[in-house]
Amino acid sequence: MFYLDAEASLANIRRNPAFAVSENRKMARSKNRDIAWERAATIRGKNPRAWRRDHRGNRIRYGSFETRGKYAWTLQGGKPVGTNGG
Repeated sequence: MFYLDAEASLANIRRNPAFAVSENRKMARSKNRDIAWERAATIRGKNPRAWRRDHRGNRIRYGSFETRGKYAWTLQGGKPVGTNGG
């Protein structure tokens, strides 16, 4: 299965070189998200894989990265920052 996915990705890169750039950006954003998540404070009594607090004290949820909602968050200066639904 992995072989087929890698082969399909290679075909996409050959057809559209911009595809490779967008894939690299996705991987970099994912890596930065995970690094920032580890920097956020854990919340006692909550699953640390799902819930943290940003440096402002806002409760954030891992699955709500770059979304809208009560526990949404994004990166600002390499730190996770809750957007509070905005």
